[in-house]
Amino acid sequence: MGGNKAKAIDAGKRAIELEPVSKDALNGPDHHFRLAIIYNFVGETELAIDELEYLLSFKSGYTKWRFRLNPVFDSFHDHPRFQKIIMSNS
Repeated sequence: MGGNKAKAIDAGKRAIELEPVSKDALNGPDHHFRLAIIYNFVGETELAIDELEYLLSFKSGYTKWRFRLNPVFDSFHDHPRFQKIIMSNS
């Protein structure tokens, strides 16, 4: 893994460790969202979608519509897993 890629991912994971959802339901989800963005930018699509799925597994300000309309995730629109997420009825 490239140095900057590894550093970016490590920083995102560290934020989650410092302020997990279990201890901060308000800010904790934001760290997962930011990690999804990091994964997207470094080409780790599956890991980014894992984070989005996690965010949808509990009540938060993150919704499938927020992911669908966010231009950061435009490159995911043809991805089968992303399609499944944004087209689900939940």
